[in-house]
Amino acid sequence: MPRPSKGARLVYRADRDLWIIRDGQKERGTGCPKQDRAGAEAKFKDYLAEKHEPNFGVGNPDQVSIVDALALYAKEHAPTVARPDVILSSVSHLGEFWAGKVVGQITKRTCREYLTWRCAQPDARYTKDPDNAPRVGDQTVRRELEDLRSALHFAKGENLLRYVPDVHLPDKAEARERWLTRDEAAHLLWAAWKPCWGKTKPANMKPENWQELKFKSRHLARFILVALYTGTRKDAIFKLRWISSTEGGWVDLARGLIYRRGIGQRQTNKKKTPIPISERLLPHLRRWKDRSTLNVIEFEGSPVSSIKRSWATAVGHAGLSDDVVPHVLRHTFATWAMQAGQPIPLVAGALGTSEKIVRDVYGHHHPDFLRDVVNSVGGRK
Repeated sequence: MPRPSKGARLVYRADRDLWIIRDGQKERGTGCPKQDRAGAEAKFKDYLAEKHEPNFGVGNPDQVSIVDALALYAKEHAPTVARPDVILSSVSHLGEFWAGKVVGQITKRTCREYLTWRCAQPDARYTKDPDNAPRVGDQTVRRELEDLRSALHFAKGENLLRYVPDVHLPDKAEARERWLTRDEAAHLLWAAWKPCWGKTKPANMKPENWQELKFKSRHLARFILVALYTGTRKDAIFKLRWISSTEGGWVDLARGLIYRRGIGQRQTNKKKTPIPISERLLPHLRRWKDRSTLNVIEFEGSPVSSIKRSWATAVGHAGLSDDVVPHVLRHTFATWAMQAGQPIPLVAGALGTSEKIVRDVYGHHHPDFLRDVVNSVGGRK
């Protein structure tokens, strides 16, 4: 049997400090250095879309290149989802490892080898110092292998692959249990509102500079309030605007609603359902609108896309542990709602998730959790 082609893939050339696209004997430069992996992946996507034509033959898994299945998935399926960049990133990493292998070579052992290989690589989010960056986590690898499995099933659904072998995934991490008490939330909010609380102005600092420093993290306070009182995911909050938009959600103060999905945006598994504005949040939003330009969360008039540093500072000032990440605010919203005895279907609707997830993750916080069971043991009906 002829040796299968490795197919198109991204390769880093250390001698040129450059990511290149290698396809058989051909090489194409991306113009992207080592730290710009995201830019190289975008060039790779364009190459797959324009140049690479997968060859599935008669669909025998022992003859079909894994890279060809990934290329088909990236070209035809990725553009139909809300976050094609996530799939394309997976395809790039998967293609780098599985190049030269056929679908029939996917086994439990080769999946473990992929896990080991990826977990030795630096996290791509730390582009400035990849050598000292944290390594890729096993849950990232799990998601990438899920994309590999989806790519194979996509090819089978197009009658291009006879059968799909088992793709073995790392164990799924347990759901986060961390949520904030009312006191913890108040401390976090205060730390964001006045990041220099408990400190005095340095003698050599100008009053106007001190005043500016004191209120440097007001954008973080806005984020915390919106997340706590709506349970909205971080990325959706960053995209919130004061007027309707096709790029993200918007705040309708007249109707008292937050639309978490932009006009014409496709609904995904992470449902961005509209949610009413609570009585506690509404006055804040009205005040912020007069002090903003376009986005709800702004820093010096510009939209915010990251709160990594300001969040870490506020968490430290509030005396909270390192496991308090921004997503904990969504958990807190759900937990507080369940502790208040709200019906599970309504909590699921507010979060934009399924009743099963709410029941499995937050059900034990509900005051009626298993109450009928323990009462029945006591002889009560």
